[in-house]
Amino acid sequence: MNIKNSLTGFVFALFAVTAAVPSVFAQSFPSKPVRILVGFGAGGSTDIVARVLAQNLNAGLKRTCWSRIVPVPAA
Repeated sequence: MNIKNSLTGFVFALFAVTAAVPSVFAQSFPSKPVRILVGFGAGGSTDIVARVLAQNLNAGLKRTCWSRIVPVPAA
């Protein structure tokens, strides 16, 4: 019985410590501008969705968000 109580106490203490640690190291997210990298050509549906998403993130996060076309070499 004593081992069971000790194990239960240890598990509870471990849970309490792990639940408290993330709040100590919390930072404001995002600390840098949000970049959305698009691997397809400009004017396509993926580019349009990324631009609309960046606009909505600008309004929602109150941070700078932008999309960028990234040339992807052909396989």
